[in-house]
Amino acid sequence: MTDKPVSTRTLFKERSAREGRLAEYTEGYKGKMEDGMPFLKAQYETMVEMGYQGPDEERLLALKEQERQIKSSGKDIEKLAKEFDLAESDLPPDIAFVFHSLHKTKGDRSKWRVSPKSAPTPGAWNMLVWAAENTSKFMELVIREQLKASGKAGEEQGMGDTGESITQLEEMLSSALIPDESV
Repeated sequence: MTDKPVSTRTLFKERSAREGRLAEYTEGYKGKMEDGMPFLKAQYETMVEMGYQGPDEERLLALKEQERQIKSSGKDIEKLAKEFDLAESDLPPDIAFVFHSLHKTKGDRSKWRVSPKSAPTPGAWNMLVWAAENTSKFMELVIREQLKASGKAGEEQGMGDTGESITQLEEMLSSALIPDESV
C-alpha cells in the first residue's frame, strides 16, 4: 500500500504556520466565505494572495524545509543516507541515487564524498554532476517525477487515449446532442 501524498493545501498551511501567518490565512478564507464564496475557492484565493505559486513550488519548499530541519536537528545526514535503501525509493534508480547523494557534493569535485564507482550507471554519475550545479532545477524534476509516480501528473496533463475511433466518438457526440426519443 502506498502512502497518499500530502496535499499542496496542507503544505501551504504548514508553511504559513512556520512563517507565523496561519491566522492571516484562516481569517482570509473565512472572510471570503462570509461574503458567500465556496470553501475551496475561498481557500485557494487566499493562498494565491499570500504567495502560493503552484503545487511544484510548494513541494519544493517543503523539501527544502525538511532538509533544513535535518541539518538543524544535529542528525548525521551521512548516517541517514547510509541507512536509506535506494531500492525502496519510488524514484527511478538513477534519480534516487542522485537525490540521496547530492548532500555529498559540496565544494570542489575532488573533495566530494561520492565517486563514479558508487553510481548505479554512468548516466547517474553525470546526472549527479549536473544536479550539483543545478540543485533547484533537479529538485523540481524530482518533484515532477514523484507526481508522475503517484498518478497526479496524469491527472494534470489532460485526457488520455480511450481507444475509441473518430467515427465512434462522432456517433457518441451526435447521440448526446440529439437524444434518441425511443430510449
